Amino acid sequence: VNEFAVSFEKAWRDGMQNNNNRTLLNNYPDIFKVGDHIEEAILIFGKNLKIVFHDDLEKDSAKLVEDILQFLKLPIDKFSILQKSNSAKWNNNENIVSQELLEEMKEYFLPQIQKLSKLTNRDLNSWIQI
Repeated sequence: VNEFAVSFEKAWRDGMQNNNNRTLLNNYPDIFKVGDHIEEAILIFGKNLKIVFHDDLEKDSAKLVEDILQFLKLPIDKFSILQKSNSAKWNNNENIVSQELLEEMKEYFLPQIQKLSKLTNRDLNSWIQI
């Protein structure tokens, strides 16, 4: 992925202006429309689709792995406890984007989060509470 913008905010603004110089993978507003992408995947794959949330990985990684193995109809061994290989957390969003951009992004993605919540029957309100 070639990114020529000097900052994430510049890249975001270019994407919002439908800048023709932005490739598909560099058009951040469109590529992260998760609700639309999942909706399309459900239409294509139906029950052959397993949607996995990072939240579940953080909450109980062993249970998530077990759920995935069950979904794939693979044997569930009592596997060793999963160890985090990178437990770094990044919680300081202010260092990445301005508060103004953060609010703009929350407003932009709210319909996507609501759609994903409805499609997966999950409460995703915590995704909005930044």
